[in-house]
Amino acid sequence: MAQQGYKRSLRNYLLNSGYQLRFTGVIVVIAAILTGGLGYFVMSKAREASRLVSVRAMDPTDELAQQLVTQFQHNDRILLAILIAFGFILSVVLAAFGIVLTHKVAGPLFKITNHLDKIRDGKLGVVYNLRKGDQLVDFFDHFKGAHDALRRSTQDDIELLDKAIAAAGVSPLADELKAAKARKEESLK
Repeated sequence: MAQQGYKRSLRNYLLNSGYQLRFTGVIVVIAAILTGGLGYFVMSKAREASRLVSVRAMDPTDELAQQLVTQFQHNDRILLAILIAFGFILSVVLAAFGIVLTHKVAGPLFKITNHLDKIRDGKLGVVYNLRKGDQLVDFFDHFKGAHDALRRSTQDDIELLDKAIAAAGVSPLADELKAAKARKEESLK
């Protein structure tokens, strides 16, 4: 039976919201601090240049200096707006990237957890490979190998039960062996 193609949707990107939001939050906060520091440095240098021109503008007869002061103040406001917009856009992009990146880790862990729950409940259904781009591939391959070994062991048990049922003939023991075989077969579905 071939696995149906899996499509990611926005509603299932937060599989482990605590981990994913905490990791993404740290990335965004670090980026905001670094962007804020850079913005502060850039703005202080721009304001320093504005102050130098404003010293020259103290002479009311220097029309060029008056125009430069106005232009520098305008440029400072534009620079501040650009820095704020850049910081906001960077935060949004990093938040989206963080959710997608952590989803590629949380997805395989979510899948493994579901299979472990099924194993605990006696169900050894087929484990399909991870989606393209998911992380933890080596870890998942080890898990899948262990799961496949459990399935093979169960299949071997079913074959052994078949032999025991044939040897038991018609008896209460044969009925118990048939019930055990049915449970084993059910666990492989």
